[in-house]
Amino acid sequence: MNGLLAVVLGAAIFCYMLYRQCARRPVTRNDFLLPGVAALYLGTRYLGGSGLGVHGAIVVLMAAVIGIGTGLLGGQMIRVWRDQESGMVYQFGGWRYAVAFLALLLVRIAMRIVARQWDFGVNAAVLNDAFIGMIVGNFLGRAINVGARAMALLDWQFDALPSTRRMRRARRYS
Repeated sequence: MNGLLAVVLGAAIFCYMLYRQCARRPVTRNDFLLPGVAALYLGTRYLGGSGLGVHGAIVVLMAAVIGIGTGLLGGQMIRVWRDQESGMVYQFGGWRYAVAFLALLLVRIAMRIVARQWDFGVNAAVLNDAFIGMIVGNFLGRAINVGARAMALLDWQFDALPSTRRMRRARRYS
């Protein structure tokens, strides 16, 4: 992936996920599906012969692991509650989670400094790919944390979570 495309893709993913994580919204089945699909794509894209080389693949993999860890920890900042009237489970990240999520940018800058200092043999494109891996890992870790808490509120009944289609229909007819 060339450097400019990685930067644009990374910025788009970052902005979308920042919005999704900070807005008040119901927990749906897609909150489990999307992070898994993104992680699967990332794994097949970067670890299945992407041309990054051994060092590049290690950097992307480590960034994804760091992202999962920050997502698991950052997910604790997400407020998860069950609405008494509708019975739906909601999530809200707010400004605290936005600050934690923006801290990933600082980690990306630190990765650049460390890679230069230790002459690890990776270029800016690999670091951009690693940043995308970190964002997707964060998304997955956060989904695991919030999803487990939401499922606990629903007595572990996956069918109690609304689908996106049901949410759209409810908005349309309300």
